[in-house]
Amino acid sequence: MVSETGLSQESGAMASDNITFSRGTDLQEFYRNCNVFVTGGTGFIGKVLIEKLLRSCPAINKIYVVIRPKRSKSPEERKEELIKCSVFDVLKATNPDFHQKLVMVPGDCSLPKIGLSPSDYEMLTQQVNIIFHLAATVKFDEKINIAIPMNIGGTKEIIDLGRACVNLKVSLSH
Repeated sequence: MVSETGLSQESGAMASDNITFSRGTDLQEFYRNCNVFVTGGTGFIGKVLIEKLLRSCPAINKIYVVIRPKRSKSPEERKEELIKCSVFDVLKATNPDFHQKLVMVPGDCSLPKIGLSPSDYEMLTQQVNIIFHLAATVKFDEKINIAIPMNIGGTKEIIDLGRACVNLKVSLSH
């Protein structure tokens, strides 16, 4: 028997349009079919977060990663660098196509509207369900004219993006 929520009361399996799949953990179900936006995704914590989400929540839809232009490398070249990191080795072995869920979005958290193109900003406001804001300068002796736009202005811009998102479930900031 299937309840209104789609849960089979006998087996704990979910049924949807004649497709049955096992119900995951509460965390896996929370992320099921969600689109996540991550700032600071190329940093240490960002890489660990992305790997953990992709490995632990296989039904996640997409992870959008804002990425600053760097040394004339395209976002796709930066993506290739990112997925070569050893933190993704287990994921590569178990799910070699994991990188297809990663979408690099050119931007800069120290700029207004995160430095995103109008079309990317609009796309994110329509698609994103969960935001992780990890981008920051962590140098204790950083020049104030660099630290304030990145650490304070960037956080304000992420809050504004979150407010504009029509399907936001949650937003977390460091």
